[in-house]
Formats: sequence, structure tokens, C-alpha cells
Amino acid sequence: DISKAIRWTIDHVDHYGGDPRNITLMGQSAGAHISSIALFEAAEQEARGDRSEFSPKSLARWVGISGPYDITALIPEMHRRGLHRRILRRVFQGGNTANHSAVHRIHTMGKEALALLPPLALFHGTADRTCPSSQTLGLAAAIEARGLKLQQVKLYEGKSHTDPILEDPAAGSDPLMIDLLGLIYPVSDPDTKPVILPPMLPAWQVRLARWLNPF
Repeated sequence: DISKAIRWTIDHVDHYGGDPRNITLMGQSAGAHISSIALFEAAEQEARGDRSEFSPKSLARWVGISGPYDITALIPEMHRRGLHRRILRRVFQGGNTANHSAVHRIHTMGKEALALLPPLALFHGTADRTCPSSQTLGLAAAIEARGLKLQQVKLYEGKSHTDPILEDPAAGSDPLMIDLLGLIYPVSDPDTKPVILPPMLPAWQVRLARWLNPF
């Protein structure tokens, strides 16, 4: 389904005023995991000469935000937090967690498939209790070990799993959006600043939300 949605976007983006030369595949949390696997599978299929829903070369970049990229390594932590390891293994087709882990897929990907991948970028908060930032660092290390350069890797100090996409924008401070705009619409003038929306909530409500948020 994800691959079909990506294909539809590639085929129709210009109809809605988008730039077909500047399509960014992006996901946060589970979306980062699913989109990475969809991208890597498409690259492997194309490299083998098999039919794929979309070509990775149609994308300008892939961006992963706060994603789980090594499911095998993450299972003990999720089990400790109450999601039993047997449930997770059943979710991933009888326990084949390696095949559903971006880190493993990068390690086993052929050179022809690697050459098809668009530029890759990773973002994560260091205080993420749901999916630790070591997941992003592990994928970054795996990508670089295969000879690929990441377009950007950034850890947000003290940010939780949801801070970059929820609490920060609500507070009127949105460093992730600034970084994403810098990737998608780079500007040559260093003094050019993106316009950030004003706070949507009083500061005390955002602080309370952060305190209550289990992520």
C-alpha cells in the first residue's frame, strides 16, 4: 500500500502544483520505518530487473524522523515497556525481524541497489523514550559503512519522540521544520529565515503536555 501511494504521488504531483523533480519521501516513527523498507525494497527490485511500484530515482531524497530501524535490537526495550516480544515477532511475519529492519537491509543490499538510492537524511531527539536515538545512529553507521554519504544527520538535544512534530510546533519553536525546509528548499542567502507560525498554546500548556506525554 505504501509503495502504491508513493507511485501515485510520483505520477500526480505535477497535477497538484508540486515539483516532480523535488519529491521527498518522509516518515516519522513507524512511518520512517515503513518508508525506509519500501524504498530499499524498490531499489532491490529494480536492481534485479523485477517490477517495482516506483523507482527510487524518482525521489529527490528520503528523510527518516525518530524511526525504529533495527527491530531486532528494539524488541527487548519494547518488551520491557509492556509490548511482549512474542507479539512483535508475530507482527513481523513469524519473527523475521531482520528482513524488516533498515539496518539489516542496508548491510545486505547489493551495490547496484545502493546506487539507486536517493540522498538520505536522519533526525532524532536524544530524549526519545519510545524509540531511542541509537536507532538513528545505528542506521547512519550502516549507511556510511556501505560507502554512502548522508545528506544530514541531526540529533535534537533533550527532545522526546513527539517534541519535533508536536510540542515544538505548538510552542512556536520548530527546529525540525527549519531543517527540513533547508533540505527541500535550500537558499544561498544565509540570512534568509523561514517564517514560523506563532505559538498555538500558552507555554505552560505545552510544558504540561510534555510532562504528561508518555513518549
